[in-house]
Amino acid sequence: MTDVLIVGYGNPLRGDDGMGRETARRLALQYAGDRRVKVLSRHQLTPELADDIAAAGYVIFVDASEDLPPGLIARESLPTETLSRNSTHQGNPVSLVRLCLDLYGKCPPTSLIAVGGASFEVSQTLSPLANRTIPQVISLISEIVERKLLEESVPQQQR
Repeated sequence: MTDVLIVGYGNPLRGDDGMGRETARRLALQYAGDRRVKVLSRHQLTPELADDIAAAGYVIFVDASEDLPPGLIARESLPTETLSRNSTHQGNPVSLVRLCLDLYGKCPPTSLIAVGGASFEVSQTLSPLANRTIPQVISLISEIVERKLLEESVPQQQR
């Protein structure tokens, strides 16, 4: 079982939409060799990810957002037990949580880290703002990961 699964996703051909993937790339280097943390970089979210999600103790999705002001970082906890079957949309974290619940009867606690992008035009490079924001995102995710790993290392009787 993976203690923490990080899934960064987005289209690297649409400018800042590639922030989730670039964040995942950097986090994969940071956590290389730590078997408690698994980092995946994906162009899009697919149903096959439900297996990895079900095998994790905690899941963090990382994505760029056109709905947030550029550079703003938002963290949202996703519901893992109260979703109705009608609450899914193809290819988003909520649909994967629902699929995980349908297939395995459970889903680990899950968060979405969304980052406001400055440019989603056709481009293979991130905006200067996105490049300045990614270290902040990595710091936030690292804090979450370290907290979750610490929780996992504390024996159940001491919690």
